[in-house]
Amino acid sequence: MSTNPRVPDVSLHGLEEKSDILVFSNQQYWEFHPTEEPLALSRVERTPDGIGLVLRVATAFPFGSLEITGEGVAQVTVNGDTFTVRFPDANTLEPALHKLTLTAISTTGERTAPHHIGFHYASAARDALNNRVTRNRVIVKDTDLQVAFSRVADWVIETPTDDDRAYAQNRWGALTANLAGAYAKARVITRAVIDDFEPQRGTPSDKMNRLHPFRQHERILAGIDHGWCANMAEILCH
Repeated sequence: MSTNPRVPDVSLHGLEEKSDILVFSNQQYWEFHPTEEPLALSRVERTPDGIGLVLRVATAFPFGSLEITGEGVAQVTVNGDTFTVRFPDANTLEPALHKLTLTAISTTGERTAPHHIGFHYASAARDALNNRVTRNRVIVKDTDLQVAFSRVADWVIETPTDDDRAYAQNRWGALTANLAGAYAKARVITRAVIDDFEPQRGTPSDKMNRLHPFRQHERILAGIDHGWCANMAEILCH
């Protein structure tokens, strides 16, 4: 892992450790976290040739199309949920800038708010004029897009059964009935589970080991066992 907080761990993005093109971010977008952002970046890779990046988006709704407008020196192409940004002059001696505005459109025509992303290409040739040996660099200078590497479904530990769904609906359905989006619902359910555990916080007995998460919850509610954060996590991830 990189020790520089401005440089992402390239192993997360399909880049070689000795890549000729570095991908920099000026903000902490490279943390692994689930998100329900209407529009987010899900993947950033270098182009197989030339100077450029291939970026893929993710949406919290059925994806229809991607609308992109831009200003600058790069060549931009769009293919479904993926867009490619290429800087044609690899040896430019001037900073090469490009700004994009992105809007995602759902299959039923709804549009996200416009989002922006700015790129800066700095060539090794420019640094060589000052007797400095560097690599070609594509820098993500500014963006309001988050990077989404996973969705809630990706980190659910087990597939719930019909009985599991019925239990969850009976316990928390009323709390989430008027909420939109998985994130808002997860916050409310998490708060409820924490409150359930509060009177019974402590070391769980051996009977909690490998017990179905909702059976653990029932023992907590009945006041016959104790639990710690690992037990809460099992319930919330089931």
